[in-house]
Amino acid sequence: MLYRSLLEAALKRFVIKTRRYQDVKDHYYSRGEGKKKNHSAEYMENQDITLAMIFAWLVDSSHLFDAELRATLLLSTKKAKEYAQYLNGVVHCKQRLNANKLIEIRNDTYELLKFAITKDLLRDKN
Repeated sequence: MLYRSLLEAALKRFVIKTRRYQDVKDHYYSRGEGKKKNHSAEYMENQDITLAMIFAWLVDSSHLFDAELRATLLLSTKKAKEYAQYLNGVVHCKQRLNANKLIEIRNDTYELLKFAITKDLLRDKN
């Protein structure tokens, strides 16, 4: 649960700090799952972004990643997107997590977490 929270906090902060919050929401409602939703304009305006929304947006926005790390970060993002439902199951006590699975998830997604935190720190210094 803690690792999922770290991913979510770091990625939400990255999205907010880089002023991409509305981009994530627009992406959600123009593609994928959000396109199927019949939400009112008021609901859409007040809706917060979710970790799944951020993952989907990042996969389609890999141009935001530095060129030399793009392939690694895109793979890490795709893996994180795949693990999202599993991690949500852990948070809601529908899925069990053992040390081996946590190590696998961490190893597969660590580069994305590092990117979100590092990019944040670099941005804060400027």
